[in-house]
Amino acid sequence: MKAVEFAYWLQGLFELTDTKTLNEKQVTAIKNHLKLVFLYDIDPSYSKDKTVQQIFQNISEKYFPY
Repeated sequence: MKAVEFAYWLQGLFELTDTKTLNEKQVTAIKNHLKLVFLYDIDPSYSKDKTVQQIFQNISEKYFPY
């Protein structure tokens, strides 16, 4: 799932449900997923650092195998 898709899904969650508050586990899950999708959406070519490039490659292969 790309960042924009997750953002729309999250917006829909709040619009279509009667969610008034989130517990700590829900907030942590949302924050972690936002970090993941936004990190994936950033073009890894912005950095010449081999470590940064490897981080992007690992995320891409693990979470987005298609």
